[in-house]
Amino acid sequence: METLMPNSAKHAPDTSPTYPPPIMAMRTFCPPPSRFCHPLIRQRSEREDIFLCHTNALPRRALQWGSRATGLFCAWFMLLFPRQMDREPAQRQTSGFDAPPIVGLRQLERVLTLACRSGQPKRMNMVLTLVAGLGRGTLALIRAAGSLALFALEGLSHIVRPPFYGRVFLGAFLETGFFSLPVVALTALFSGGVIALQSYTGFAQYHVQSAIAGIVVLAVTRELGPVLAGLMVAGRVGAAMAAQIGTMRVTDQIDALTTLSTNPMKYLVAPRLLAGLIALPLLVLVADVLGVAGGFTVCVMKLGFSPNAYITSTLNSLKAIDVTVGLVKAALFGFLIALMGCYYGYNSKGGAEGVGSATTAAVVVASILLLAFDYLLTDLFFSQ
Repeated sequence: METLMPNSAKHAPDTSPTYPPPIMAMRTFCPPPSRFCHPLIRQRSEREDIFLCHTNALPRRALQWGSRATGLFCAWFMLLFPRQMDREPAQRQTSGFDAPPIVGLRQLERVLTLACRSGQPKRMNMVLTLVAGLGRGTLALIRAAGSLALFALEGLSHIVRPPFYGRVFLGAFLETGFFSLPVVALTALFSGGVIALQSYTGFAQYHVQSAIAGIVVLAVTRELGPVLAGLMVAGRVGAAMAAQIGTMRVTDQIDALTTLSTNPMKYLVAPRLLAGLIALPLLVLVADVLGVAGGFTVCVMKLGFSPNAYITSTLNSLKAIDVTVGLVKAALFGFLIALMGCYYGYNSKGGAEGVGSATTAAVVVASILLLAFDYLLTDLFFSQ
């Protein structure tokens, strides 16, 4: 073999480039297809063959992983030889190998970004963002529930401890009970009439019109009386409490009470909680009577029922447990309405806009809690 080889070929220097181990690894690894490459990489030259792609037979997922691995190898080479990558080809120090003029440091960072850009990291980021949002929402809900529970316990403790501001309690009681009587009475009266009409429409098909009186008294005393009265009071009194206390908060009147050695919780919150706890059951009693009266009026005047037969059927269907459960619901609803109004008003901030937001939040949260506790109490008393 040596005799056949010319002397010029024996002593000719080896001009083929010698690549470092990271580059050799990239030559043997499957690089990404051209659409995953940076435009500067696609401009091939004689020594830029390390990013050639012979992957026509490989699946798409293998190409994606190859793209990521190529980006990692590029990052490794960038960290090992940062100065070599930023210099011009004529100024590079070979240090035993001829580093290929791939791209500069900035271009290599772009290549790394494009190589690692695929669908899986995006989906993972979306999942992590969703989980983080759920976690933040859960923590905020737990924090709000704890703050509300402490506020309620402090308000209840001030009810049983002296001093007691009777004038403030009387004003809150009149505002919650007496001045809310017209709207609650009209709501209950028309609701009883609607129940009677709807029941007659359905029961007439099965010829059981005699059950309408029992249905009316059962629906009004168990559900419609407490729920409708609570919703009306929440929209009227809960909003008024939140607006009044919120205005005192943003105008520093609550801080002035503290300066005058008056506890704001005892002066503003405790009387309103007690007023809501007492006034709403009284309103529900009135709503029960007027709801049954509305059903009686519709059945007698419009549907042709006998008054004596209707009254007898109503008394036979009326049970003490139904009225008692309705009053228990009403007491809890009144406490929740007053608590929401006081809590959101007491913690409002941000001027007039903050007072408006506190008022809206008080009504909405009170209504939702009212319906939720209505279900819980119904399940507790009538599930068996």
